[in-house]
Amino acid sequence: AGYIGYDAEPTTDAAPGIWTLRDAEFYQRKAQWPLPTFDPASITGLQAWYDASDASTLYDATTGGSLVAADGGVARWEDKSGNDRHATQGTSGSRPLRKASVQNSLDALRFDGSDDVLSVPSSTATFKFLHSTEATYFFVGKFGSTADPNAVFYLFNTRGTGSTGLEPFYDDRTSSGNNEAIRTFARGSGTNALDNQSANGFAPANVVGLVSDVIDFSSATAAGRSTLRYNGGSPQTNNTDTASVDTGNSSTDLFIGGRSDGSSVLDGDICEFIIYNTALSDTDREAVEDYLIEKWGIT
Repeated sequence: AGYIGYDAEPTTDAAPGIWTLRDAEFYQRKAQWPLPTFDPASITGLQAWYDASDASTLYDATTGGSLVAADGGVARWEDKSGNDRHATQGTSGSRPLRKASVQNSLDALRFDGSDDVLSVPSSTATFKFLHSTEATYFFVGKFGSTADPNAVFYLFNTRGTGSTGLEPFYDDRTSSGNNEAIRTFARGSGTNALDNQSANGFAPANVVGLVSDVIDFSSATAAGRSTLRYNGGSPQTNNTDTASVDTGNSSTDLFIGGRSDGSSVLDGDICEFIIYNTALSDTDREAVEDYLIEKWGIT
């Protein structure tokens, strides 16, 4: 439809990447075409950003080296946040593989469930915001290589056994009554500061999906300390722990895809992993979720 004397802004939601000529002409006249691509760095507090679809961030050596070809081992996964918190693995046999066109024609890193893990040294970066103040993380990945893995897989970990830090993990242990759940656990001041476990069936196995968690240790309620979502859906706020948090630095490195002791290594894929040091507002959280869901073709 045309308009006389009125430049109408499009009000309908076009499918991703699909616009009518009238829509395009409107934005061209406002010098806003092509439409801008969302950038996670546009939100304040970005601390680390690992994007497996960006081949320019994947190297075959912990320093220097060459870009990794398809099916090659990744020794260094460079941080796109600008903070240079690059994740590395010095042992060649413990490096995840770069797998091409895994999800929505984009590449991912494949972890073997045995010893593949990447880490960021705590000596060069502190991660106390992940267990003592505010944080938000977004994790796009696939848990397991079978429909029912009956195992525990760590998304990431900054906590040694019995020590300060944060450890979100996927829990599918039939023996403990858990089935496709996500649990975010944090320890501080010698006791549990956070233990938010989702309902069973929260994150299906062997499917690429998005886990997000807004963490706020200053919350007036225990439930408000952690808000888990899967694919931007209904919030899971089941934490009851209220112990004082530990304001000291985490005692271990940041491990991606496994624990600091080398156990519970992810059997599956990591597509993208983003961390902020703030409890993002709903508006900002939804912006990041929308970006990741559209980019990775998550349904």
